[in-house]
Amino acid sequence: MSSFEGINAAEIAEELKAAGAESRTEEDFKIRAEYILRVKAFERMNVEFGRYEYTLVSGRKADALYGHVIIEYEAPGTLATRSGFHRAVEQAKRYIMDEAKAEENFGRYFGVIIDGQKMAFIRYRRGG
Repeated sequence: MSSFEGINAAEIAEELKAAGAESRTEEDFKIRAEYILRVKAFERMNVEFGRYEYTLVSGRKADALYGHVIIEYEAPGTLATRSGFHRAVEQAKRYIMDEAKAEENFGRYFGVIIDGQKMAFIRYRRGG
């Protein structure tokens, strides 16, 4: 059973921002962010380790998969541009569709896109 007790979302957000400021590449940020999320949230919620660079049926690789949650890390600042944001959203949507395999399963998945400065969430909504 998971618990949110003792998890400080504001503190985690600040640490993720600091990790983004320290990072030069997507990989730099991903390693720092996974550590922060593991120590500050996942361990406290008893979330098992995810699958990293998880190869989907399509051959694409999602950065991290935690059950039905797909995390897509981006290089710091990527989400600040319209084109970077749009590309990341489309990429995460493709990952969800690939992993879910059928439209009736799309709603079971949740996407998180994070670059150390901004974060976006993706959820399938029928008809939109």
